[in-house]
Amino acid sequence: MNGSRGKAEALRSNFEKDPVAFVQMEKERVENFQYLYTISKVVATVCFIATMLIFYLTKSPVWQGWGIGIALFGLAGLVVDYFSQHRSFDYYDALTKMLAT
Repeated sequence: MNGSRGKAEALRSNFEKDPVAFVQMEKERVENFQYLYTISKVVATVCFIATMLIFYLTKSPVWQGWGIGIALFGLAGLVVDYFSQHRSFDYYDALTKMLAT
């Protein structure tokens, strides 16, 4: 718990020292991980295609179990990244507005 509290305090003190530099640094940080959302969508698509192929090509319960697991993995990634992407876009917009003023 102290580790996250220390990080929050460090972020707060950095913002108070130089708000413009802090916002610019945060904007660049957010820009640097936006490509990961595209990668997760591609991985999820591949997972769903693999599941469909497994169910089409084999009737083995073991392979179908693997297919269900692969589909759930892709679905979990999509759900997590959907909410993360939504929040990161909102955060990025707020940072952009702060720099515009």
